[in-house]
Formats: sequence, C-alpha cells, structure tokens
Amino acid sequence: MTNLFLEEWERAVAIPDHCFDGKGGVDLRRLAIAAKLSHMNVQTRQDFIDLALLFGFAVEIESGANCGVFPLPFPVCFFDSYKEAKHTMIVRFPEAEDVFPLAFPLQFSSGVMNIVVCLFNQLRPANVNVRYEFAA
Repeated sequence: MTNLFLEEWERAVAIPDHCFDGKGGVDLRRLAIAAKLSHMNVQTRQDFIDLALLFGFAVEIESGANCGVFPLPFPVCFFDSYKEAKHTMIVRFPEAEDVFPLAFPLQFSSGVMNIVVCLFNQLRPANVNVRYEFAA
C-alpha cells in the first residue's frame, strides 16, 4: 500500500476530528480514512457492530429494555424508567484491551478502543444513551 497522499486524504475527510487525531501508524491512519469514507452513516445495530469490527472489536449490542424490566438477567442493570431503558444501547466489549480489572464507572484504556467508543458516542441517535460494559 502506498503512503502517497495520506495527508491529503486526511484533510479531505476532515481528520483530525473528535475521534481521529491523525497520528499513529500508517495502518491506523488508513483505517481512519476508510472508516470516514464508508462507515459513518450507521443506522442499525448491525452497522454499529460492523463499525467496531472494522477496528478489530467484536462487540455485542442490545437494547436497555432487555435488562430494565423483570424478569431480569444477571448481572442486573437498572434504569430510572422504562423510557430510559428503551432508549439505551448497551455495548459489550467481551475481549477488551488493557482494561482496569475492577468494576468502575470509568473506563481506563488506551488505543483503538477509545476510537470506537468515541465514534459510537458521536454516531448514536440523538434520543439514545450508550452504556459500555468491558470484560476484565
């Protein structure tokens, strides 16, 4: 693969932005350009799964409504209301990279996973909250 015009392509797709800093290895920079060109129009659950897979993460996504009402699956997740649960997308990273080993409300990681989380937050529908669960 060529490195010619890499900076020009980054400018053409507005990199750097909130999720891509335009730094890192050539492969990551190419991946960012490809993602911006072909994966930024997510609409379905499968579109989000495919976007994460592009960056090497096999995520599981389910509606918060599945765990906000009885009978509850365990581990239990609670919401203040059914409306909040219905408008929540739960994203599970079964094989997370460099995560803090204890349950904590903040995710301590670096690298590509942060890009996926940033993209999901940016591309989610306006009426949907995202809750992330990371395997330790």
